[in-house]
Amino acid sequence: MNRPFAIFMLATACLCGPALGFVHVKRDPPVVEHKTFDPANPPPEMPHLNPGEAAVTSSEFHIQAKSEYEVVSRNPGADGVTAVVSVHGITISTQLRVIVYVPVGAGEKLKAHEEGHLKLAEKIYDDYAIVAARAAAAQVDAHRFTGEGPDWQAAAQNAVAQPIRDMGQRYMDMTSKRSSDINDTYDLFTAHGANDKPVDVAMAEALAKYEKDHPTTRPAKRGNGH
Repeated sequence: MNRPFAIFMLATACLCGPALGFVHVKRDPPVVEHKTFDPANPPPEMPHLNPGEAAVTSSEFHIQAKSEYEVVSRNPGADGVTAVVSVHGITISTQLRVIVYVPVGAGEKLKAHEEGHLKLAEKIYDDYAIVAARAAAAQVDAHRFTGEGPDWQAAAQNAVAQPIRDMGQRYMDMTSKRSSDINDTYDLFTAHGANDKPVDVAMAEALAKYEKDHPTTRPAKRGNGH
């Protein structure tokens, strides 16, 4: 069984003057751990096992984003200030952490099934982290946004905060949610590892089904992370 998690952080930096827009993406290598546990006393940090499940793989997709922007207008009002900002650059860092939990004494079939979950998460991350981050950032970079606050600094930060959060959610939809959906299909095709379907066949079928069911969700590939 696969348990996906989506985590993102944001930061903003105000520019004093105009600058050229840019999107820079750094994809960190996946961090993978393998852990064994006693089914009678599982570790508290391990995701809960549902009835019929013997093992679990957790995959955490992370994104950290920093935007750079220029304040193009400040308008005082009765309750504070309204600011309009123009975003001139976004720097993104992506991470994937996967932990495979199998019970002590697990058989090779169960281990192979959980490795399938790991490989699927890694494939989604390798194939989509950079292109998904760039596609999501394109909805923010070189755009203007309006925010309100008690002073112009707070108003400017409020203007860009929600677009950056929306950008993070778009990234998660294209990576973490994609991985979750594909891994759920993989579990369906393998009966959670109980049937005799080969792992590599089930993985390929799960990936193919997702692409067939979601033909418009594949972002176009673009160069490297810069």
